[in-house]
Amino acid sequence: ENITGILKSSRIGWERVVKVTVFLTRQKDFEEMNRIYASYFVNEKYPARTTLVVSALPHPDFLLEIECEALLE
Repeated sequence: ENITGILKSSRIGWERVVKVTVFLTRQKDFEEMNRIYASYFVNEKYPARTTLVVSALPHPDFLLEIECEALLE
């Protein structure tokens, strides 16, 4: 939802996202993350994506971090 807000503030939507990097701290969350991720894209038109399982994120309560790159024009 944070990413959706950032995209909207730039007057673009998820269709303009061209690259996503997902950091998970637990491999077992991959399937659920993938299901939720897919819901943001229409007609299965997905951007390039890298998903990594990492030992930790900056805050101990964080389970997931997502980086997105989108085209403005």
